[in-house]
Amino acid sequence: MRSRREARLLLVALTLALVAVGAQSTRGGNSTDLGITPPRVGYALRLAHAAYGVPLAELRAVSFCESRWNPRADGYSGAGLFQFTTATWVRTPFRRFSPLDPVAASLAAGWLVTQDHGWRQWTCRP
Repeated sequence: MRSRREARLLLVALTLALVAVGAQSTRGGNSTDLGITPPRVGYALRLAHAAYGVPLAELRAVSFCESRWNPRADGYSGAGLFQFTTATWVRTPFRRFSPLDPVAASLAAGWLVTQDHGWRQWTCRP
């Protein structure tokens, strides 16, 4: 962990995001033209949206393209919902978690998109 202050800020952001996500229903996922998001994946994507302000539609589109919303997807060079490479995953504050955890992967994606000001780390883009 980089600093106690950074850890506290992350905890506050996650708490606020959990409150925001808790106000929304998690039953049945979200229905769009992409289909119905599995509930746990939908929850994770909404949490990342609430924590980092990345548009939910973008999170849904990229994660669907990268893994078809399969948190355990294992591709040629990446793993998880957003197909993180090891080199990219270790740059995130969520590196102590598994990239196969949809919540950690979604939060890491949200964090990385805000740090990089876009989706340039991914092959799939919104």
